[in-house]
Amino acid sequence: MISFISTALSHPADACPSLDDMITANAQTLAILVVFFLSYIAPTLIANKRKKKNASAIMALNVLVGWTGFGWVAALIWSLLRDPDPAV
Repeated sequence: MISFISTALSHPADACPSLDDMITANAQTLAILVVFFLSYIAPTLIANKRKKKNASAIMALNVLVGWTGFGWVAALIWSLLRDPDPAV
């Protein structure tokens, strides 16, 4: 920490990142957040794409309990299972 402060005081241009570095860092952070968000809601997207009858329940499980990891896996498995055939 002390070396950073002394470097910043002696060479102020070296202590500040360039605009290009900040834009690159922000773009990388945004890309990581988008990938994380799409991965998190993947069970909901899959359930909607497969037109599951209980897609809203899968979404509720995903949103409310998905953060635990176990809830996310359960929602993913549920979204990949076939709906039972209707009784004739």
